[in-house]
Amino acid sequence: MIPRKWKRAINFFIQRRICGFDDSETWSLDHSLAKLILPRLKRFQSLHNEIMEPICDGEGDDSPDDLDKMIIAFDIIANDPDYYALPAFPEKERAVEEGLDLFRKHYSRLWW
Repeated sequence: MIPRKWKRAINFFIQRRICGFDDSETWSLDHSLAKLILPRLKRFQSLHNEIMEPICDGEGDDSPDDLDKMIIAFDIIANDPDYYALPAFPEKERAVEEGLDLFRKHYSRLWW
């Protein structure tokens, strides 16, 4: 008989081969998505700084450091062990909320 741990590993392997991901990524989807988005935002920022104008378009309250704030938010979600206890850390909670709001606001501008 196959131990439960091995059976799960085999199932996850099959899921990754078929779908490109496995069910373990849905256990904490916010964390999984942040780990996917964070390196791409960082690369986008480096390319953006090299060849493009700042994400700020001069209209409204956009700021050139909006991209930095988005990266900080996703970094906290992806890598900070305190993420799931954010109410106990108001500064981090505000940083995440602000970064996610900016991500939503600028989502359609994240291209070059």
